[in-house]
Amino acid sequence: MANKSGTTRLGFSLSLKFFELEGRFPDALEEVPSVAVEYVAGLVKVPAAVLQG
Repeated sequence: MANKSGTTRLGFSLSLKFFELEGRFPDALEEVPSVAVEYVAGLVKVPAAVLQG
């Protein structure tokens, strides 16, 4: 993850966590709860708002 930044870092992290919990990758961002997006965004230090743009 060190070579990823911004939206890529957050999206990659969310995809991995979703896969860990659900056993598949999300088809759309809407499948990921907004609370999870906010939490992971805080962990990777990327504003969650970058995914909305």
